[in-house]
Amino acid sequence: MKWSGSVVITVAVIMLVLVSSCSLLKKSSDRSAETETAVRDDFGCWPPSCSLIPNELGKALCQDWKAGKEVAWPADCSYVQTENCIKLCEYETKNKNKTAVSTSAGIPTMPTIPSTIDFIFHTRSPACADQSDYHGQAIYARPADASDRYETIAPKLKQWIANANGLLNAEASRFDMTADLKIFCEQGEISVLNVVLPLKSADKVDKQPVAAALQEQGFTSEHVKYIVYWDGTMYGCGSDEAKCTGAVWVNEVYEPGTAAVREILSDDGLSEDNPFNRGGDFAFVVKDDAMLSPIILLHEYAHTLGAVQLKAPNSAGEGHCKDEPPAEESGNDIMCKSDLPGTEFSDSCPEEGFQLRFDCNNDDYFNPQPEPGSYLATHWNLGSPLNRYFKFG
Repeated sequence: MKWSGSVVITVAVIMLVLVSSCSLLKKSSDRSAETETAVRDDFGCWPPSCSLIPNELGKALCQDWKAGKEVAWPADCSYVQTENCIKLCEYETKNKNKTAVSTSAGIPTMPTIPSTIDFIFHTRSPACADQSDYHGQAIYARPADASDRYETIAPKLKQWIANANGLLNAEASRFDMTADLKIFCEQGEISVLNVVLPLKSADKVDKQPVAAALQEQGFTSEHVKYIVYWDGTMYGCGSDEAKCTGAVWVNEVYEPGTAAVREILSDDGLSEDNPFNRGGDFAFVVKDDAMLSPIILLHEYAHTLGAVQLKAPNSAGEGHCKDEPPAEESGNDIMCKSDLPGTEFSDSCPEEGFQLRFDCNNDDYFNPQPEPGSYLATHWNLGSPLNRYFKFG
């Protein structure tokens, strides 16, 4: 899977809107003209015209800000991601938010803003599994000549898994139940292995040699699906020359070295013996980004579990869906995109706003309570209790 630069911009706007919309406070009426002019300097964060923002919430926030209303910023301005918006956040925090608004004036004080990441992902710890159970195993892997960044990346990888698990559970909560990724833990914490592979940083590798090197080191268990942060460059996403931000290697499902789907993807029977219900597969994350990496992780991991089947109602082919626009076009479904030119996307969940979905309308790959006779009631369904890698409650 390749995420374009526009995804980062889109997500940055999403984060800014979500955080800022928590509290809008009116400016003091006696603010000087000079201060007013300074406030309007947005450092290039907002577009020239608020009408360019595609969603109503973002558009309204932009208009309010430009009209002179003060917004609540996160404690850590780095959460808004883009350099221009970080500058604006830092300026606003330093110059505008020093004076608390008195409750005696009838205006509530500025609320404590939760972590933006938690707000978006509904962060939740996964279900810890032992070696005897089917589970995911987190791995930090690097080329032999690369610096060891395990101490930096391992905590992030644990966080991304918790973020991804939050998205999964938020979807299950729509059915008044819980669903968690089953991940191997040690002493109650997600286990992250530190693995050095006999590859060089200068090698122009795609997912095949990385997966093969991991298999040679014994990562071949049929009980385990491997979640791998590759601390190097991986090519072959979108084209041979394109760099990946995430990729998937599904044993015996994808042709070696390509993203081409084999006929086995058409084996979408609702059975515990479904080929996607066993391990030995790899979900690669190549990007270190607090916002994007959890989405990439869940996207690639869902591929190893069989999302999205070719016969699904809204299949776009190549394991994706088309009932929502791609993420770079502000789509809600984390599995919707297409590697096939000319794919036409619908917009089936526009009412969701910025909420990320693990299957818009729950009709293609995840539904814990499918309607009798529906596709997911009779075909491979990640929401089925037959799925060995999710824990349902």
